[in-house]
Amino acid sequence: VGLPVASLDFGFIYYALPDASEQNTAEAFASASAGVLLSPSLSVYRDIDQIDGWYWQAGVSHGLPLSPTAGVELAAHVGAGSDRYLQGYFPAAVSKAIEEGTTASALTALAFTMAVPWHPTPLATITPSVTWSTLMDDASDSVEEAGGDTDSLVWGVSAAIGF
Repeated sequence: VGLPVASLDFGFIYYALPDASEQNTAEAFASASAGVLLSPSLSVYRDIDQIDGWYWQAGVSHGLPLSPTAGVELAAHVGAGSDRYLQGYFPAAVSKAIEEGTTASALTALAFTMAVPWHPTPLATITPSVTWSTLMDDASDSVEEAGGDTDSLVWGVSAAIGF
């Protein structure tokens, strides 16, 4: 939904994990952004399957035109999760916090994205993107203690039709 200075988006994401199909899950989301300096945004995700938790993401972005049909967008985001989200994705952090008589930190990730939206027609957009992210606070500690990598590089391509 586009408004003169704001945008609202709603959607559904299904995560199909080829090496761990028993962990496949689904999320519904809502996102709002403002068409002002640095385009601030806030997104809320609700896992409706495996985790049954909430995740919030706040960010800023800036776009530059490359041509009449393409541009480049740079973005930065910080994420936070509910108790159930943390228990589902970072159970060691929650267990450690309970043992210490504290609560696990809700901050979970920091990410930077570069996307190149291309509009082959006025109603269609194809967007290749790459995102580097790093885990933060208790989520980072939990993954490091388990011998995992706290940084990731993810690429993708999305397609959209607007009307």
